[in-house]
Amino acid sequence: MKYIVYQTTSKVNNKIYIGVHKTENPDVFDGYLGNGVYIYRPSSYMHPKTHFQSAVKKYGIKNFIRTTLKVFDNEEDAYKLESELVNEEFLKRDDTYNLVLGGRDTSQFMVKVYMYDLEGNFEREFESLIAAAKYLNPDATGGGHLPRAIKNRHQFLGHQFSYEKVDNIGPIKAMKNRLHIEKAYSGGKVGRFDKEGNLLETFETMTDCVKAGYKNAKQVALGKRNVCKGFVFKYLD
Repeated sequence: MKYIVYQTTSKVNNKIYIGVHKTENPDVFDGYLGNGVYIYRPSSYMHPKTHFQSAVKKYGIKNFIRTTLKVFDNEEDAYKLESELVNEEFLKRDDTYNLVLGGRDTSQFMVKVYMYDLEGNFEREFESLIAAAKYLNPDATGGGHLPRAIKNRHQFLGHQFSYEKVDNIGPIKAMKNRLHIEKAYSGGKVGRFDKEGNLLETFETMTDCVKAGYKNAKQVALGKRNVCKGFVFKYLD
């Protein structure tokens, strides 16, 4: 077996993804585009869990091409090169799909991360990406989409996150339907109603609602779902 460090490029926007792949013949394309995506296995990208998988679903497998950067006889050397290429500066670039540092060191999920409100005010710190994700969603099993949110300066369950600690990182980037989004994630009170419209419970914030086990409540409040666990959720402010 051989180990290749590859680069997959989008023909649509020229964004790239760099990774390591084990293959019998590095001179023959085996259908693997990267980040778990196989061109002959739609299930590997039709229900995306990563930035790259979402892009493949959006643009189609025909709009991506994989090239080999270097071939190795062992995975240690391959991951060493990946770690050198996919470094912190690489992740900050706008033309990459990678969300975490290269190499096999999973301790990158244990890096400290800092939480801010949508106006940029510091709220609290966490010892790891996993701890932050679990604080907002008790069912989280890993860092989830948090690295992607940090890279793109997007909100994550009503908050901003950064690897740097400052008093204020500034308001979140302007987004489509900003007023609608701000209302949805502003931390206003949330009501839990039965299907007849009777108010059953009030939560101080959507975060509290999610932590109580209603992880799809915000989708209901935004009109994207009808109910969550048989209840209707609305913003009260």
